[in-house]
Amino acid sequence: IISMTTLAGAAFLYIPDAAKKDRVNDLTNTAKVIESYYELSFHQWELSLLSLGNRFVEIEDPQERLDYANRAIEVYENELLAFGQSKPQGTVITFTGRPVNDSLPHLGTSKKTRRSVESALRKKGLTLGECYYFENVSDWILPIRVPIRDENGEVVAVNTSAIDYSGMMDELGQFVAGTEYQIHLINNEFNTTQILYPMDKEKYDGILGADDLTYTQLDTLGVEGDAFVMTAIHPFSQEDVICASILIDNVDHSLIVSIQKSALIYEVLNRFKFVFIVYLLLVIASVLLYKYLKRNLNRLLSRVKVFCMISWISHDSSMASPARLK
Repeated sequence: IISMTTLAGAAFLYIPDAAKKDRVNDLTNTAKVIESYYELSFHQWELSLLSLGNRFVEIEDPQERLDYANRAIEVYENELLAFGQSKPQGTVITFTGRPVNDSLPHLGTSKKTRRSVESALRKKGLTLGECYYFENVSDWILPIRVPIRDENGEVVAVNTSAIDYSGMMDELGQFVAGTEYQIHLINNEFNTTQILYPMDKEKYDGILGADDLTYTQLDTLGVEGDAFVMTAIHPFSQEDVICASILIDNVDHSLIVSIQKSALIYEVLNRFKFVFIVYLLLVIASVLLYKYLKRNLNRLLSRVKVFCMISWISHDSSMASPARLK
């Protein structure tokens, strides 16, 4: 029992650090998997938009350009919602699903679309715009934009598309199924929320695009490869969380995978409970075994005692027999 108590005490001391280490490793691995997936996806979308944009520029007839865009979007209909092209100033000249003579929007009319176009003009590759509600699809979208340049490197157009937000949320659910993890994608240039999973739709308007996001760091848990792991105060829930943050380089976004610190405490308590139950069962088994052995030992001693008495009586009787007295 003393040995088991010592081992149980050692286990209780080991469990908190082991649980934290396991959780940090899992958070880090999850962040790396999601980062790799989206980095590859964004690169593929960038190549697609560049190819389409260069082709759009070559087509002078507006109707022919629109027909080409409509055919192209059919290939990506499970991933992207539409294709469009605008002039560098933001005037949309082609948009799938909208007739050539239709009144097309100007991307400079709203703060979010304007600064994402301006950002695209400064960059060479893909730019993730800021999430906003798009009336045409009755849903939130995440716009992506690529500048189209001529042989002199001058921007002649901006090719644009939009990622299906609901589809992205469903997709992220597959990465963290069965966990209590939260995924947060932050636009580093504007410090705004692009994705927060899971999140109720009624909260989208107040959270998506919210400015001045800050995870108040409490403690650094280490650096695991490209991921920075820390405890922090969540900017929306104001709860203590353990999170792994990793940079998606090609779009200058931070991906943060987090879990409430209370969930870790709950996990530690469950491990404590398991060790305590095992310890208690072993103690009970040891006590029962001790009683069993003691009872059998007493029986054995009683039999030995009886045997010794019988042997002594038999010996004493043989010594007192008439044959011996003669």
